[in-house]
Amino acid sequence: MSPASRRQLNWLFWILVLAGGVFLAVGIIYFVVPASDLPSLLGSATRSSQHRTRRGTAMVILAGIAFVLAVATFVARRRREGVL
Repeated sequence: MSPASRRQLNWLFWILVLAGGVFLAVGIIYFVVPASDLPSLLGSATRSSQHRTRRGTAMVILAGIAFVLAVATFVARRRREGVL
């Protein structure tokens, strides 16, 4: 395995881990914070006391997908190095 492709898989792994962490954090915010108290970046609803569970569920699912892809890139890198 060339050093360039190893570096690419390493960067991809860390980008996916970071994206998964961000998606998970946003999903938890959607579950915990009422819609009227959400930051405007996340789409606040001024007169709503409900939580945005659909968006929270979507973010948690995206986090899971990102983490699964991160594990897949980690395993692929280790296999190419001959460790696994």
